[in-house]
Parts: sequence; C-alpha cells; structure tokens
Amino acid sequence: MYKRSPLSDEPVVQRLPRAPIGLRVLAAGIDFLLAWMLSIVGASNQGGLQVGQLFAFGVAWYLLRIAVVVKNQGQSPGHWALDMKVLMVQSNRLPGLQELLKRETVVGLGGVFLLIGLHTLGLGAVVMAVPLMIDGGAALADPIERQTLHDQWAQTVVIYCQRGFSLDLKIRNLISQSRQRM
Repeated sequence: MYKRSPLSDEPVVQRLPRAPIGLRVLAAGIDFLLAWMLSIVGASNQGGLQVGQLFAFGVAWYLLRIAVVVKNQGQSPGHWALDMKVLMVQSNRLPGLQELLKRETVVGLGGVFLLIGLHTLGLGAVVMAVPLMIDGGAALADPIERQTLHDQWAQTVVIYCQRGFSLDLKIRNLISQSRQRM
C-alpha cells in the first residue's frame, strides 16, 4: 500500500503488521484439527488410517483454507480465531483462487504427511512433520517479511487484522487472572 509523503511527492510504502510464526502455527493447528475431525467421516470401522479418510481430509482442508477464506475476507477459521488474514504481497488485496490453491496445496500435502505420521506414531510422526517444519522454517529465516515457502510461492503474506475472535488475548487474560488469584 502506498501513500504520499507529506514532505515530498515520493510514495511511501506502508508496511502492514506481519503475524508471528507462533500464532500462524496455532492458526494452522486449529484448521488442521477441524479438517481432521471432518475427515473422520471418510474413515471406515477397520481401524487405522484409510485412503477415504485422507481424501476427506484433503477436501475438508480445501474447504476450510480456500472456500472459507474466499467467503470470509481472507480468514480461515484458525486465522479468524487469532485475528489474522491472508493478503497478496504486492497489492495488499485478498488472494485469488489460483494463489490460494498454490498456497494450500503445499500446506495441505504437509498436513496429509503429518496425519499419516500421527497414525504411525513414534519416529514416523516426527519424520512426516519435516516438510511442514522446513516450510515454516523459511519464515524464521526471514524476520522482516515472515514468509513461509508456501507464502513465497503464492506471493502472499499473513498479517494481523482487527476482525476476529482474539482467542490468544482471551487465553492470556485467563492465565493472568488465574495467576492473580493464586
């Protein structure tokens, strides 16, 4: 977003506040848990992880992270809960369907690997989480823009916004109130 400088005619870039990686991980975790719960519909009573459940997880992930984001002003349920939204880097506008598909295919595949790893337990869970760790690690390596690999590929950024549930602030208030009572 550009504004004119009061002292000259040069445009000044107005940088929007980037969301920290910790809150982004929590938001993705909320979306992951919702998609996982919805994917149980695709599971049979045979036990373990089935192809139907993985398919249902993928559909639920795309619904939560693309369809809901398009209809909810750039916010998935996890982003809404923590007052964040997705924007395009260059235009500061909501991403289109193509950008969201790029972005969420990368994260969704990482989520599928994590789901498989959680069903294998042990070392498999850690190994299957490596793609998501690498993706998020890019944001740690870029402290200014805080873009993950999927953000860089889709040219998006996650910012703070005023619209949401403020779950993180409500939890902090509950913790501070409980500490004061002790």
